[in-house]
Amino acid sequence: MLTVNPKKRITADQALKVPWICNRERVASVMHRQDTVDCLKKFNARRKLKVCF
Repeated sequence: MLTVNPKKRITADQALKVPWICNRERVASVMHRQDTVDCLKKFNARRKLKVCF
């Protein structure tokens, strides 16, 4: 999908049929997404703490 040459690049229809896009609900479970949100919250909290010092 990151091909510079447009003649070699896949089409939008082909890109939407890639398994990790069309099966995204199975690929990224709700639990995994929540873990990601939690990690981002912790990271942001640490960043804010560093600003204080």
